[in-house]
Amino acid sequence: MTITQQRQAAKGKAFNSILKIYHPKSKYEGDPYNRDENYQEQRESLVRSIMERYFKELTKIRRTNTK
Repeated sequence: MTITQQRQAAKGKAFNSILKIYHPKSKYEGDPYNRDENYQEQRESLVRSIMERYFKELTKIRRTNTK
């Protein structure tokens, strides 16, 4: 797989996960026992963690292909 294909695969995986969270027919319920954050804040923190994984994946792709 080329570098571009690896980046596109990582991007597609991340953005599809985000779309599943925000889709109108999604069954996202969040953690009902978490009293520190409401559901919107829980969604935002989940999206933030998905984006962090995406950026880590990009740096991993960059490091493995520069050697």
